[in-house]
Amino acid sequence: MEGENLRQAKARIESTMDLIIKGFEHQLDELYKADAMDVDSDIRVMETMLERDTASVEKDFGLGEFAAEQKPEETE
Repeated sequence: MEGENLRQAKARIESTMDLIIKGFEHQLDELYKADAMDVDSDIRVMETMLERDTASVEKDFGLGEFAAEQKPEETE
């Protein structure tokens, strides 16, 4: 058996808990947003480094576009 006061108290508790859950979810999103941005930055730096290193390997070992540009000069 429930009285009206008890039903109202339960309803207020439920609505308050919903607000608390939303608040925690928002804080969790904000907490990990910085980590996600850091990971994105790290990936971009690694991609840039790989592009630079790959270009150096192509030049050093006669691969890729650099080799195609150099071959006509070598035959002359």
